[in-house]
Amino acid sequence: MSILEVPWGVSTDSHGGFSTETLVVTEDSTPPEEADSDRPIESIPVLLFAKFPVPGRVKTRLAQTIGDGAAAHLATALLRDSFHRFQGLPDAPLWILGDRREAGSFETLLGSRVSYRPQGEGSLGARLRRAFADPPGGAPGAIAIGADAPHMDPEILSAAAAAVRRGEVALGPALDGGYYLIGVPCGGVDLEALFPDAGWGEPGVLDRARQALQAPSPSGDVVQTQMFGPLRDIDEWEDVLFLGSLLARNSIRPAGGSAPLAESSALDPQLRAAVLLETVLPETVLPETGLPETGLPETGAVSEEKTPVPVLPETGAVVADLIQRS
Repeated sequence: MSILEVPWGVSTDSHGGFSTETLVVTEDSTPPEEADSDRPIESIPVLLFAKFPVPGRVKTRLAQTIGDGAAAHLATALLRDSFHRFQGLPDAPLWILGDRREAGSFETLLGSRVSYRPQGEGSLGARLRRAFADPPGGAPGAIAIGADAPHMDPEILSAAAAAVRRGEVALGPALDGGYYLIGVPCGGVDLEALFPDAGWGEPGVLDRARQALQAPSPSGDVVQTQMFGPLRDIDEWEDVLFLGSLLARNSIRPAGGSAPLAESSALDPQLRAAVLLETVLPETVLPETGLPETGLPETGAVSEEKTPVPVLPETGAVVADLIQRS
């Protein structure tokens, strides 16, 4: 078996959507869920890795531009919107994997009871290995995400859960060379190779993961991998501008606001004009694809009827405020 890659170019809508035309078809083309419709679908937990937003400890790269307090404010909004946007999926229940021993601080921050596990000590690689080695509820696998891409379409999580149930790895590439999502079935891959202790935050994290997935698993097989469309993590000021353009273009309303961001006086006039001219960010090229990513992704992958406009109320308000003050 070889790694099966879904073409990225068909799955870059403004919500990070995916195209059903790109879903993996195996030799047995009938998914297990359809083959036995009477059997309940086994849920795959989504593990949202989260830092409690203490100024000076979160969004440190962005803090060099906007300051520690503003960076922590944005991190709070991203986490809250990610939690509320991704919870409630019946086949992919959301868990918070936080950097606190108890859930109380996160429950206060999120205003809700949460399914919670502490990340524990060690490198990011060690924490990921620990999480995937023992998924909550004895599930046959898990999905890990962060709070850096709340604009991701929740349907991706359901599709990733289906891939993990099939014994496949799910991988969502980020434009900075890492990944915004990874789903791994239990026993399917070498966790030590996939999640090493060093090298996180450096270029090539995605390439390193793909190389690890090409090696035989402990069972001797090479696991199939389903790739989803690329997304931009919100880590730098350029990413905040991108998110501002995305929110404006999709008429996402700030919390308590009655006008879309594109019509709001809180939005910097230069950015509002750039939104209209579709020149918010310089064109870049996705790795290994030649597919342009201008901040105006293709919309044909998922129809408007299938993909609701995402609502990020807290993030929208914070981003509008940051742009106004810049």
